[in-house]
This record gives sequence, structure tokens and C-alpha cells, in this order.
Amino acid sequence: MNEPLVTVEAVTKRYGHTVALDATSLTLRPGVTGLLGPNGAGKTTLIRILTTATAPSGGRVTVFGHDATGSLADRTEVRRRLGYVPQEVRFPRGLTCFAFVDYIAVLKEWSDAGRRHAEVSRVLDLVGLGDRATRKIRTLSGGQRRRLALAQAFLGSPRLLVLDEPTTGLDPEQRASLRALLSEHGRTATVLLATHQTEDVAALCERVIVVDAGRIRFDGTVAEFVATAAGRVWLGDSPLPGALQTWRTGTGRIRSIGGVAPTTPVPAVTAAEPTVEDAYLLMLGPAARAAAEVAA
Repeated sequence: MNEPLVTVEAVTKRYGHTVALDATSLTLRPGVTGLLGPNGAGKTTLIRILTTATAPSGGRVTVFGHDATGSLADRTEVRRRLGYVPQEVRFPRGLTCFAFVDYIAVLKEWSDAGRRHAEVSRVLDLVGLGDRATRKIRTLSGGQRRRLALAQAFLGSPRLLVLDEPTTGLDPEQRASLRALLSEHGRTATVLLATHQTEDVAALCERVIVVDAGRIRFDGTVAEFVATAAGRVWLGDSPLPGALQTWRTGTGRIRSIGGVAPTTPVPAVTAAEPTVEDAYLLMLGPAARAAAEVAA
């Protein structure tokens, strides 16, 4: 359990003159890790390299002791053992839910039909689609299709589960169910969750990796990430001067992210408990980026 399941060593990915990943290194062990970053930060590129869908321009990735950037045999071994949900999933036309997941199981070389069908039924039940097994995929809602994509990723209870924006299209109850599912799976397996939903990271993840412009900006526990915003979030009757973001909360008070803190105590201004979203906005929000560019 002490050995990392995934090791990424100085991985770089270029698309022409664009560097999507720049000498990125990390390790993944059992548990749930959140991968945060703005659009174009390199999250999906990293995930596609981890899952052997894309080859890096340089560096090495080892998964389950196999070189995920190496021979076809090594890459095939990695694919057999991981569960993966890409950001966009295309379903074959005309299939039922059961037939689709069964098709993926065949691709993963589940040759025993009895065991395979039992496993397909299990993962459909796991995501709440057991009663829709015979429904055609085209009749499903967007959230149901997302859950179907999740079902195939759980085939065989993989030791590595990689999910790109898995809660897109799910309602609050479905998202809560997914969190419970991933939390339980992460007790013995490695779960990598790329998301824009900071509340999912706060509710579920033990560790967070923040990626920007192809580089890792932060790697640590969620508590450590939130701590980077300590003393920089305020509640008051008006916006704090120089705040990066402000908005009126449901209580009627103004929440200010960043800004110039009062030099002396002001009754109308109090420090607020920071959140994952606050830390993210202070590190990578558009206003934070603009301020950094001006300072440079």
C-alpha cells in the first residue's frame, strides 16, 4: 500500500508550439484526489496520458508497474485494469444500457458470459440504473447517460479510477450518491477526479492537485489548500477595497475574496472561514491572474 500505484515522471506534452504539460511529476496512492484547474490548464491532457489515450512528448508514466508510455503490451495491461470516464462520452447507436456496458466488458476481455453478465448487472445497480437495463440509451436523460458512463468504469472494481468531470449533468441527490460511491471505492483504490466543482473536492477529496498552464501549482491535502486563503476572506457591509471577487451572500452581507484588510478592528468587517472555492479564486481566478500580471 505504501508504493504509489501511479508515477508520473517529468511528463511533457506539446501540440505544435503549445505546451499543454510542462515536465509534470506526481505520484498517486489509494484515496480520492481532486484535480483542479481552469479550462486549458492541462487536466484533460494529463488524464488522457495516464489512461494511455494520448502519448506524451516526453517523460514516463508507470501504472500498476507497467509503462503506460511504453509498448503496446504494457499499455494494454494498463487499460485492462483501470476505469475511465472521459469528459465527453459517445455511445453506440441503438444499444440498451445493459448491451453497452456488456460491450465494454467484452473489450476488457471478460470472456465468461455468466460472470460478465452478473458484473454488468452489479455496476448498473451501483449507479442506480438497474431498473433501466433494457432501456435504449437514446431514451435516457443527460444525467442518466452520465451515470451509464460511470457504470462501465466500475467494471471489475478497478484499482485505478480516473474521472473527468463526472458530476456534469447530475442532480444534487445523484451527486451525493456518487460521492458516497467514490468515497467507499477510494478506501482501497486510487481515484483521480478532475472537476470544476470545488464543492465536490471539499466534500470528497483527501488531496488536491491544482494545475495551471501545464504546471502543478499546488499539491497537498484539501485542508492545506484551504489554509492558503486564511486571513484573506472577509464579510462586511460593503466590498473590501482591492478585493478580487465580491458578492452579496444570502444573509445580506458582502463576501470579499482578497483585498486590503482593515489595519484596526472594524465591527462591520469580520474574517470568514475560507473554502476550497475561495482558495481557488485567490490562486487561479481571472482577477488573481490579472493582478499577478500587473505585479509582474
